[in-house]
Amino acid sequence: MWWNLRSEPIKDIRLRTSPLYAPWVELGPMGYRSKGPGGWSFLEPPGIYTVKLTVGGREFTQQLEVKKDPHSEGSEADIHAQVALMRKIVEDANNLADMINQIEWIRKQLRDLKDVLAGTSDARTIVEAADELERKLIGVEEHLLRMKSTGSGQDFLREPPQLAEKLGYLHDQVDSDFSPTIQQAEVQRMLREQVANHRSQLDEVLGRELVTFNRLLRERNPSTRTIDSEELRPVEQIEVEVAEDILETYVGEYELAPTFSIVVTLEDGALFAQATGQQRFGLFAESETEFFLRAVDAQTTFTKDASGNVTGLTLHQSGVDQQARKVR
Repeated sequence: MWWNLRSEPIKDIRLRTSPLYAPWVELGPMGYRSKGPGGWSFLEPPGIYTVKLTVGGREFTQQLEVKKDPHSEGSEADIHAQVALMRKIVEDANNLADMINQIEWIRKQLRDLKDVLAGTSDARTIVEAADELERKLIGVEEHLLRMKSTGSGQDFLREPPQLAEKLGYLHDQVDSDFSPTIQQAEVQRMLREQVANHRSQLDEVLGRELVTFNRLLRERNPSTRTIDSEELRPVEQIEVEVAEDILETYVGEYELAPTFSIVVTLEDGALFAQATGQQRFGLFAESETEFFLRAVDAQTTFTKDASGNVTGLTLHQSGVDQQARKVR
């Protein structure tokens, strides 16, 4: 157990969609890309702190004094003033991360929904409404961070900085042992005002457009789960072991629609699934026939005939169950 004398890091930004105009950029194994300003922290100021340790139901406390670095040229008053502004910047960055993560979560659901509805009848109206809702969400998000950045090359030179990048720059400038300047305090105030304005814009989209879209979804496709505005805490799924000879029976191609199928493969004792035009994901067994994905919120159930031959699978995603027959 140790403390590096730094504050709690700020919230991570999890981008669940590819950059604009760069669909080839893949998400990570957990289904998202991490994006700055996540991970910031700052040195806590000199002072008296209380360390609390709980062992076997008993609580122990001990005071700890953190002294100013004797090599620092800043006074304690300067350091406390600097930390006070840093706390405001971190609060702004956390609020910004909440907004981006919320938008990305909704956009991911919209894209998953369109994939699920692909090839089904009477889906055009829902798909068009989903595209329109995503455009409005992007209209807010594009002011919060660089949405075209792929994380490679000189992306940072091709697109102007947005709120996330501006807060990151301000954080780096204020992070010192000296009192912040009047200009730095004013920039923080201006950026906080912008964060609040965009929060209001997002709340309006969620309170009107998202509600309207969910109403349409219930009317046109009652069996489909509506779009959640907040990420749900996933139910813990426990992986079980399934014999490899049984896994081999699931290998093949499963047709959901004439132009959309799922290919199941087996490598080194592990099962994988890849849908048409999408990246490959691992399948993890909950039972001999039921599997779940860790990277996305989806499950599959393999179906068998009376003789025990695998005939198809059911894809459970976004509140919709889709049947797919095994074609090879």
